[in-house]
Amino acid sequence: MKRKTLIVVMISMLLIVLISAVNVSAVLAPMSVGNVDKTGGITVKDATLIQKYIANLEEVEKVQIALADVDADEKVTVKDATMIQKYCANIIDSFPAAGICNNIDIQSVNADFNSGKAMVGVPVTFMVTANATPEPITYEYQINGEVAEKSTTDNTFTNTFEEAGIYEIKVIAYNDFGTASSATIGYEVIDAYESEKVCVKSFYHNKTEMSFNTIETDTVLTATAMFGSGNYEYAFYVDNELVQDFSAKNTCEIERFEELREYTLSVKVRDTATGDLDIEDMIIVVREPIAG
Repeated sequence: MKRKTLIVVMISMLLIVLISAVNVSAVLAPMSVGNVDKTGGITVKDATLIQKYIANLEEVEKVQIALADVDADEKVTVKDATMIQKYCANIIDSFPAAGICNNIDIQSVNADFNSGKAMVGVPVTFMVTANATPEPITYEYQINGEVAEKSTTDNTFTNTFEEAGIYEIKVIAYNDFGTASSATIGYEVIDAYESEKVCVKSFYHNKTEMSFNTIETDTVLTATAMFGSGNYEYAFYVDNELVQDFSAKNTCEIERFEELREYTLSVKVRDTATGDLDIEDMIIVVREPIAG
């Protein structure tokens, strides 16, 4: 029987997948430089806040420093405050600096073992794909609410579980302004996975649930195998139609989805020494395109 992984919010005995709401960069407008206090429009209060910051009378966030640099000289000086005052007095109608972007988007959280195949005592690596403006991205990793690693720029996290059970793995990603986005998955660890024949170790894609839409064209499937002879070939399918025949290549780029509906994505792994096969399915939901 094929094993199916539903890429929707669901609860089952073997797998809990809870993907939190995350920012999508396509829908975020640039923040207006000059609006240093981030409240309403640009006023003389913004110029005053700059003056207080320069005089060490007020602390501001990193993003506010970027908003204050209206003359685009990569410094916050009295010139910036003066330029904002001129703007408020209608002496000038724009700033040399352009608007700044402030977004963070977690695209996917995956593991090198499918949930239910990770074994006690075996290291499991979780892999995060994220986009941010501005960079760099820093990450915090939590297991059952406890911080396991934080303030790292590494988008992978490896942990060896000492007990079987279902664990909550939470990833928090921050852009350089400190704006955060998070994603949480439930992950099952078992005592042992008994098999002598080849089987699919991991099968995942590079998207979150909400990023499947008819605009996206860069959906990539990745599969790995374990057991058997150690020599494997992979074939990939969409709704049982072959899209990439058996080869040593364990990744497959999927063409754009044209219909808003459920699709079944599948991988077959073949042991080249014995001919044994294993199959893994996942269901994804293609939704309305994200507005841009």
